[in-house]
Amino acid sequence: MKNKRLVVCNWKMNPETVKEATALFQVTKKHAARLRNVETIVCPPAVFLSPLAKIQSGHRVTLGAQDVFAGDVGAETGMVSAPMIASVGVRAVIVGHSEMHARGETDESVNAKVLAVLKEKMTPIICVGEKHRDHDHKYLGVIKDQITKALVGIPKSAIAKIIVAYEPVWAIGVHAPRPATSEEVREMVLFIRKTIADISDRKIAQAVRILYGASVDGTDASGFLNDAGVNGLLVGRASLKEKTLVPILKATDTL
Repeated sequence: MKNKRLVVCNWKMNPETVKEATALFQVTKKHAARLRNVETIVCPPAVFLSPLAKIQSGHRVTLGAQDVFAGDVGAETGMVSAPMIASVGVRAVIVGHSEMHARGETDESVNAKVLAVLKEKMTPIICVGEKHRDHDHKYLGVIKDQITKALVGIPKSAIAKIIVAYEPVWAIGVHAPRPATSEEVREMVLFIRKTIADISDRKIAQAVRILYGASVDGTDASGFLNDAGVNGLLVGRASLKEKTLVPILKATDTL
């Protein structure tokens, strides 16, 4: 699947019922399974993972989780561990999303989660991104620090298997001052690969898939995919409706 583009659908805290989640998953499968050049990972709320796993089939559309707890078992009320989600068929896990950082997630906890996900032979989708852009390019140090701390203790052979999602926080949401440009994202893709190469080596850095994870739609998806050098997209609210998701999937399938 490494040569395929990737679309990760992050449903966040949507929808409200199992019935709605099943219908949305079926619609996503219907369209995504037709695409020869795209792998699609659907990340619903944890409560829907088990029922959706029962209708998961094929290699082009798989299940992912939105987060995970780093421990295995124990007195951790409300937490869901990596062995738990792996046992129901989850293949990938979003780790360190900007919304989790806003709730207190630390770089150290991200690292612990990455280790837990890899231990269960799942793929971590590590989110990195700066809150602000500055003329002195200090934001590059923020990204380097996030990546370096996330990969502490990760063997080189495992680094090649991770996915990195670049989500510039300043460009996300309806209140964002402006969207990121393809040129800005390309700069970050090159910088992320260089940072990973410094930790491992150039060949491993080139093997890592990098996604763009800010606001994207069917209109600008192809620009990020073709001009910014990303391997795919991390899609939020646009993945919740057929009319907004399908154009993104089609744009991603055009190599």
